[in-house]
Amino acid sequence: MRKRSCIGFSVLLVVAAGVTAYELFHKPHSEVMLRGERESYWIQRLVDHQNRIENVVKEWHGLGPEAIPVLVRAVDQQNGSQQIYFNLWPKLPDAWKNRYPRPLDPEYTRFRAATVLSDISVRADVTACPVLMRALNDREERVQSTAAAALGNIGRDHGDVLPYLVRAMQHTNYLVRGAIARSLGYFNLPPKAVPVLLKALSGQDAYVRAIAVGSLNRINPHVAARAGAVPILLECATHPQASALAAWALGEIGREPDLVVPVLIRMVGASNAVQRKLAIDALGKFGQEAREAMPDL
Repeated sequence: MRKRSCIGFSVLLVVAAGVTAYELFHKPHSEVMLRGERESYWIQRLVDHQNRIENVVKEWHGLGPEAIPVLVRAVDQQNGSQQIYFNLWPKLPDAWKNRYPRPLDPEYTRFRAATVLSDISVRADVTACPVLMRALNDREERVQSTAAAALGNIGRDHGDVLPYLVRAMQHTNYLVRGAIARSLGYFNLPPKAVPVLLKALSGQDAYVRAIAVGSLNRINPHVAARAGAVPILLECATHPQASALAAWALGEIGREPDLVVPVLIRMVGASNAVQRKLAIDALGKFGQEAREAMPDL
């Protein structure tokens, strides 16, 4: 009996913590109106799992520049109490659930907001850069990856972003490092990115190596060639997680057809549809050499 009482008391404490988190921290700012709807309506649309990301991007693009601050706030919601409330809400009694609204998943909201922000923003939109830089330290790695990609689109003219990304290449997650490596290839001061990309070529992750080669080639094809771009990509092509990226980069580089074309032809027979498409696209860039080896191309 005493054990049941203790359990019941613990449940009440959990519920009280959830309610307290809501009461103390759920203090909505004055909502912006976008196309006649409150921003909370659009945030709900943003995180709706039934709403494909392509449709979400199109919707937010249609909202115009007024939507950018809303997305920035959504990316920047790092309040730990929101996560507590999200985790505890299912444990609330039904009567309390009717009083306190179902919370949005904070991590998924940040992820979706960063994704859309990356797609609809322009380079001049540097106001989002500090928030995206903070998002590189998010608890959720997919938010970190998306923020890194967004900084490559938005932060090219922001003086603090490039050195921040260079330092962030020490990240432990290969997907995040890959997103950073891709973004480094788009900056206006690319020489600062070259040393860290060259270092990435000797790393253990084929996924990151393939992306680093592509970024180096975009910055300076001669540097990429001297670093052994083609041999590195041919080796990366043997790794399932990097083969599609390697095919794309080999097509972009367009060198050493005697070595590359046979590898791409084998990749055309792969079971992965993305890999097949990228291999075919890459072969098309080799012109006559590819047609002679594969007449049906």
